[in-house]
Amino acid sequence: MSLEIVRQATQRLSDDDLVGDTLTVVWHAGEPLAMPISFYEDAIPIIREVLGPTIQISHSIQTNATLINDAWCTFFKKHDIRVGVSVDGPAHLHDMHRHTRLGNPTHHLVVRGIELLKAHNLPFHAIAVVTASTLGEADAFFEFFLQHGIRDVGCNF
Repeated sequence: MSLEIVRQATQRLSDDDLVGDTLTVVWHAGEPLAMPISFYEDAIPIIREVLGPTIQISHSIQTNATLINDAWCTFFKKHDIRVGVSVDGPAHLHDMHRHTRLGNPTHHLVVRGIELLKAHNLPFHAIAVVTASTLGEADAFFEFFLQHGIRDVGCNF
């Protein structure tokens, strides 16, 4: 997405009177962290500029966490961005459906990203896809989130 599209979309929300006193911008779909931090450093002020100072704007990113590093964590803190991590439980469940474009498993990268968020004291939630395999291993699924201190989990069935 270009910054001009960010501006136009935000202007359209304003013009069509679709924004109330608060707005949460959710950066989601695909992998939003594939865009460089500089994109968001430019996009966030554009949204603020278009909507003006009277609207309370917050930002949220839903990520697979594989690209999270110290720089992203610093950025999340700087802008008070709520982070959601897509993770489907333990490796054997998660890696059934989540892999790189080359077909490699991603669970270990997701856990690394989770550990970085925790090391930076950044709160986050998780979204998990629940399949028939997950239901067959409900205890392992539940234990994964407990082991990693993840208490806020949304499930997509």
